Amino acid sequence: MKRTATFYPTSSFPSGKNENPGDKRWIREDVSPGETVIRNLLNYSKALAVVKTPETGYIHMLMN
Repeated sequence: MKRTATFYPTSSFPSGKNENPGDKRWIREDVSPGETVIRNLLNYSKALAVVKTPETGYIHMLMN
């Protein structure tokens, strides 16, 4: 079965500039991740192991 994708018009996505001056949803602000988010990502990367096997390809293992 062939996979298909749904096309979404680009006009509904924010373009980075405020198209409607009264609409505050599209204003971009500089946002950085919190310390706990960074710590969780680093801990996840330490626990993740990827192994390539000849029979099945890549296996992703999360070591707990």
